[in-house]
Amino acid sequence: MPSVTIGSNEYDVYADLPTADAYLAAQISATDWNDPATTDDMKSAALVSMTRTIDRQQWQGTQTDGYETHAFPRTDLKYADGTEVDPNIVPDAVVNACMEGAAQLVGGAAFQDAATTFNNVKDLKAGTVDIAYFRTIDESPRFPQVVMELIGLWLNNGSGGVVGSLSSGTGRRTTFNDTYDVRQGF
Repeated sequence: MPSVTIGSNEYDVYADLPTADAYLAAQISATDWNDPATTDDMKSAALVSMTRTIDRQQWQGTQTDGYETHAFPRTDLKYADGTEVDPNIVPDAVVNACMEGAAQLVGGAAFQDAATTFNNVKDLKAGTVDIAYFRTIDESPRFPQVVMELIGLWLNNGSGGVVGSLSSGTGRRTTFNDTYDVRQGF
């Protein structure tokens, strides 16, 4: 497992500093990460924070035996195309999500302090001040969009992956057949 050093302490992370620097060097949204004023300790702390945030989530599958320090690698995961994820390596998508999230943390994103990244502002006015909010949706993503695009497929939403059901019937009786998870459509 890669690691970073902050002061005299070493921390295991999904992506080390040289890998993150190379990955984010050409990332237009990583201007704060690439700013010369951003210290290696700040970047390393962001990588540690993002690794810990990933590890705190509920994921599909189970931790691979012998790798219990972090949430990944995991068994019983599949990519969107249905192929099996190697249960003995951390998927590139997790490594990339760690770096993308760390760059956002360095840039000032506060998604670690919020239960969701859902923006519930419906209306905002300047003259005579008026702000209205949509009702908060519990199923809103925990991570920023770019991280969800990379690893959201494997998130367990706390109900075994169930996000809906199929209702059918035209008479007095309605039947609920199948449940669907984030890997299969209606």
